[in-house]
Formats: sequence, structure tokens, C-alpha cells
Amino acid sequence: MPHYQAPGAKVESFLGLARRAGALTFGRSACRRAVLAGRCRLLVIARGAGSSVEKDSGAGPQVPIVLSELTKEEMGQRLGRASVAVVGMTDLDLARGLLKSATLMTE
Repeated sequence: MPHYQAPGAKVESFLGLARRAGALTFGRSACRRAVLAGRCRLLVIARGAGSSVEKDSGAGPQVPIVLSELTKEEMGQRLGRASVAVVGMTDLDLARGLLKSATLMTE
């Protein structure tokens, strides 16, 4: 699964758009269900989230992962929640838009 890095402001902007469109899933289990159902187009993981978040979210090779500069608390605050470690984006166009502003990470 490809990993991308995106600036916090871009992540915040696209998450806000996706939230208003009803195109987000919050948390590991909801993201896992969306991935398994084929609805999740992109996962956004907060800075400082544990290493198990990616695995527990059900990410596979077909779902790109964006590593955000926002912490769990900052991401949660932007989305009206206490703390959010992972968010799944279900809208393909919004996911593509965020990926265009992200940088592919190489290992």
C-alpha cells in the first residue's frame, strides 16, 4: 500500500469537505468495515497514532494511506470529536484531490 505525506492544511481542508459531504468514516473499526466493503478510497492517519492503527484499519494494497501532520487531538478537533487516529475517505474525487497535493513517500 502506498504511503503519502500531506501538509496539515491540505488534510484539514479535504477532511472538512469530505465531512460536509458525508464521505468520512471515523476510527479503526469503521474504516476496516469500509475497506472490506470496498467503499474506502483513502485512509488518513494522524501523526503520533500507534503503529497498529494501519493494520487494524484493514488497509490493503488498493487503499492509499496519507500520513497527516495533524495529531490525533488536532484531527479530532477539526472533525468535532475528542481524538481521531484514523479517518477513511469514501468519495473517490475527494481522495484523488488530497492525493494530488500529497507527496509519495519512498523507503
